[in-house]
Parts: sequence; C-alpha cells; structure tokens
Amino acid sequence: GNPHTLPTTPGALEHFHMRLFRAQRNLYLAGFALLLSFLLRRLVTLISQQALLGASSQAFRKQAEGASQAARRYMEDNEALRKVKWDLGGGGGCWLCVGCPAARGGGGAENENLKAKVEKLKEELAASKRTLEKAENEVQAMRRQAEGLTREYDRLLEQHARLQRPKLKKRECSSRVKQMSAAVGVLGLSTA
Repeated sequence: GNPHTLPTTPGALEHFHMRLFRAQRNLYLAGFALLLSFLLRRLVTLISQQALLGASSQAFRKQAEGASQAARRYMEDNEALRKVKWDLGGGGGCWLCVGCPAARGGGGAENENLKAKVEKLKEELAASKRTLEKAENEVQAMRRQAEGLTREYDRLLEQHARLQRPKLKKRECSSRVKQMSAAVGVLGLSTA
C-alpha cells in the first residue's frame, strides 16, 4: 500500500514503514549474498588453478635438479676415469691390461660411448630447464591475471557503491547496471 490511504492511526503507519524497511533490507541482503557467491566461486577457481600450477612447477624443478645432479655425477665419473687412465696407462690405450687390443689404441669406442652419454644428459638437462622456465612463466601469468581480477573487482565495487547513491536518476542507474553486468560477463563470473 500507499501510506496516504492508510488509516491515520499511528500504529498502522509505523507498521507500514517497518514492513517497507524489512523488504528493502532483505532485497539488499539477497543481492549482496548473490554477488558474494559469484565472487567466492571465481576466487576458489583461481586459487585451485594456482595450486595446480605451483605443484607442477615444483615437480618440474625437482626433475630438472635431478637431471642436473645426474649429469654432474656422470661428468665427474668421466673425468675420474680419464685421470686414472692417464695415470696408469701413460695416456694411450687401455690401462687395464698391457696385451689387450685396446692397449694398442682401440679404446676409442668406449670414449665415444661416454661422450654420447654426456651429450644425451646435457640435452636432457636443457630440456628440463626449458620445462621449468615454462612452468615458472605460467605461474607468473596466473599471478598477473589474479592481480588484474583484483583490480577489476575493486573497480566494480566502487561502481556498485556509486550506484547505491539515491541521487541517481533511474536512466543513469539502469545504464550503470548494464555496464556492471557486462563487466561481470567479461570476468567470466557465472553460476555454471
């Protein structure tokens, strides 16, 4: 009802204003709860994506460190074998025995094999480093996206506060609500 058509008893007018206040309060509470549910859902999605990227980045880092340690160990073993070979065999052929064919200069195949292994390990190390770098770039991109979303949320919150002012005309209010809903659509906030 209209407050002018109500009986002139003081209790009826107060009852009308009380019901109007409660209705407005409930409308604002429901709207705020809906907006908050959308924002919380989006926030949970972003946090879970960041956690997944962090875990994969950590796994890539451990893999790269393992490959690096293996390559370093193989290179140290190779250097130790070369030193022993030079110390015992005088720099030529096989150092294990004097009469074998390798002692006469046939030990190059083993050396080539070791060189191939070292090259293979270097390639694996480089691939692991590239993978780690890619994962770190993805994590940084997610951080930048989260910062952008935070800025957009703050902007929308300010715009929402401006829309709540009672001085706005109905036409201005509806155009700002359309802008706000379009911005929410751009952010990807949805109930699906």
